[in-house]
Amino acid sequence: MRLGNVKSHFFPIMLGISVGLSALSAVIYHTDAFSYIYDAAANIVTPVEKLTIGIRQACENTVSYFADVGQLRRENEQLIEDNARLLAQTRANASLAEENEWLRKFLGLKNERTEMEFVDAKIVARDIGFIRTFTLDKGSMHGISENMPVITEDGLIGLVTEAGISTSRGISLINNNMSVGVYMERTMTSAVLTGSFDLYSDGLCKVINLPSDAEVYVGDMVYTSGYGSIYPKDIVVGTVVSVEPNPENYTLSAIVQPAADVNLADYVMVVTESETLYE
Repeated sequence: MRLGNVKSHFFPIMLGISVGLSALSAVIYHTDAFSYIYDAAANIVTPVEKLTIGIRQACENTVSYFADVGQLRRENEQLIEDNARLLAQTRANASLAEENEWLRKFLGLKNERTEMEFVDAKIVARDIGFIRTFTLDKGSMHGISENMPVITEDGLIGLVTEAGISTSRGISLINNNMSVGVYMERTMTSAVLTGSFDLYSDGLCKVINLPSDAEVYVGDMVYTSGYGSIYPKDIVVGTVVSVEPNPENYTLSAIVQPAADVNLADYVMVVTESETLYE
């Protein structure tokens, strides 16, 4: 085909196509065909749009969730820190209150027992094994030495057995090798109190070799007698909880519950001097 023939037919063809498209558009616009096409397009576009919106909302919710979780975590960590700080402060206040109460009792006892000199100390360790011992936070530099009685406001706990420079060790009243001169308050009967293997696990000790006709009853109070050059007079030792006969030597033993418990005491007093000691 010649080029001239092509050019001669091109413009009539394009004109026909334009007229046809215009007519088609007019027909579609003025008939229901347009709505059908619009609905078809909407049916395709709407789910995609909803999916897109759903994905965007899910992403926003996820970001918001993790942001909230992070905020909650930070708030929780802050609460934990605040609680720990408050707990530490509460414990410190309780410890201070306990120490203040102890100092009040300590000063009260010093004013009451002016015949004795004391050094206040704290129990920093305990051994409640076969031999019940304890460690104090004061030693020779504070005036403490061996064979000094250890007491609380409740009564006698034990005896210092070793004195280092800044700490010392003591032994409990209920140990088998302990021996204390005592008297029974109600009858003023003098006797000796000792520890016992049989009573050790129960935290008890006993007054031995009381006369068989001694009037000893449950509830009687036992005090130090001052004899023996170690324990000053009139320190509470404990209370009689039972009385047992000894058929072999026709005597009585009074089982005693100590007034002070080394397992419960935190603060003690060491008697460094006393005017009520007798050989």
